[in-house]
Amino acid sequence: MARRVVEAVNSRGVKVNGEWLDFADDYSGLSYREIERGKEYELRFTKDDEGNWRIANITPLTTENRETDSNYEKRDQRIARMNALTNAVNLCVATGEADVEEVIKIAEQFYNYIMQ
Repeated sequence: MARRVVEAVNSRGVKVNGEWLDFADDYSGLSYREIERGKEYELRFTKDDEGNWRIANITPLTTENRETDSNYEKRDQRIARMNALTNAVNLCVATGEADVEEVIKIAEQFYNYIMQ
């Protein structure tokens, strides 16, 4: 399943990532009337006989999914910090500035830029 923001919805399908996708013939999920525009849902995709992507299921995000989102955000922040630190070290080595305080200062600037 994939998390997607529903941009629009009608009786035939939903619009996600700028593209309209029809409901599959065997669709099982929320009624199109229950799906709110601009809200994030769990979507399961399937291909029809002609190779076109269809929506097989749409379910609301649960508390578990939201907690998982929080874990992803923390993981992304850790990755951004490590990326900033690595690039700061590389910059300082290339310029000959190897002072620890300078590396950390530059890493913080990189991190702030990444997280804008």
